[in-house]
Amino acid sequence: PGQSDVPKGEVTLSEGAGSLGPWLAHRVFAGSGQEIAAKVRAALTASEGAAGRVLVTANPNLLDSDVHSQLLLSALERRATELDFLANRIRTAVSEIDSAVGGYRSQEAGTGAGQPGIAAESTEEGDGAATAGTPVATAVDLLRLLSTDVTLTPVVVSADASLLAILTAGALAGTVSLDVVLDGFETGRTGGRVLTALGGAREASRTAAERALELAGRVAPVEQELAQRIAALEAAEASWRDAVAATDVEPVQVAQLAARREALSAQVSARAAALGPAKAVLEGAVTLLEAARAEFGAAAATDESGSSPIARAVAREALHDPVRPITHVLYVQPAHSGADVVTRRSLLGASARVSYLGAANTAWVLFSVEGGTLLAGGSTDGVDQFTHDLTTGGSALVRNVPNAEVASLGADPFAEHEKTLRTGVFVFAIGVALLGVAAMLGVVLPPILALWR
Repeated sequence: PGQSDVPKGEVTLSEGAGSLGPWLAHRVFAGSGQEIAAKVRAALTASEGAAGRVLVTANPNLLDSDVHSQLLLSALERRATELDFLANRIRTAVSEIDSAVGGYRSQEAGTGAGQPGIAAESTEEGDGAATAGTPVATAVDLLRLLSTDVTLTPVVVSADASLLAILTAGALAGTVSLDVVLDGFETGRTGGRVLTALGGAREASRTAAERALELAGRVAPVEQELAQRIAALEAAEASWRDAVAATDVEPVQVAQLAARREALSAQVSARAAALGPAKAVLEGAVTLLEAARAEFGAAAATDESGSSPIARAVAREALHDPVRPITHVLYVQPAHSGADVVTRRSLLGASARVSYLGAANTAWVLFSVEGGTLLAGGSTDGVDQFTHDLTTGGSALVRNVPNAEVASLGADPFAEHEKTLRTGVFVFAIGVALLGVAAMLGVVLPPILALWR
């Protein structure tokens, strides 16, 4: 009585964690994987499909990821074809501009037309109820000493779908006549269509880029010549007009200026004719090469799932392997997992026994790829309890608690002492209460009896 820090019979949920909590939960999780594996073997045997290749995955969107992977493969193959065509078109454009430049230069050389010098250019990218002090209140306080506090502490358990897939695949591995593939856990298929298509598209992009640079080298000097000829033509045009307007210029000089204007106009036309198609091809090449570069980067970039589209496409390629195809897909998913630490405390103090509870619920389904049907499915559940005595160091593990029949550590000595203490405190509290009632009757009854008389 009067103590502030005495057990109140409360159940306290507090933060904190014990390392044995997650350990126990993961043991339950591992047992779930083994149970799923055993059920899958039974389902395959019942369907006469004990042999085959099983893909174990925690991805519920198998169809979606497979479709996207097929679309990515098609896009890479299509892009490779486009880039091959582009490389050939650029090569043709190089030949055409070379031929056009050679043609007009030969013609201009035959007519004696001069060619200005061409300079090379370069470009770069980048919470109380009784009144304290009364006998009854004192008795209540004493009875509170009989209480035992139980603290239930939740423990954070990191058990996700990928862990369940790993544990299930590991339990399935080694099954006779059954190949097991863990979704996403493999190496790149260097001879597969996806990486082959990616390599082909990148090689085609490199070739097209090299030829585009070659074409750009042909276009640059012709652009310079064209700019120079246009400037010269504008000057010749002005000189000819001035001569026509002047009264002191001989007709012969006017004719010479007109002839120069005509020659420069022809040179401008020839260079523009040679330059137009080549520039159109070059601009289209730059656009296509930039789009291809962006696609390659997006295909290799990881997203919020932690993988890239190209990696997912490589993983899904196993579904369509013509030699060793995936025959079944096993989808696993944890529904719940958790752990708790349970401790006891009474007037005697805290018990040296600490209990840990670990639980997990999972769901699974087995799919036949060839038949496109579900063969089996269901759920698993498990609760294990591990009790450790901090005084003796002894421990006991109870598997599948609801149905368990196992030897334990025996009665908690702390609990036995509590029984003796509770009996003593209970008798003492009743005595205090009776004394209080008797005292109250001794004060109240004499006046009442006097009035009665």
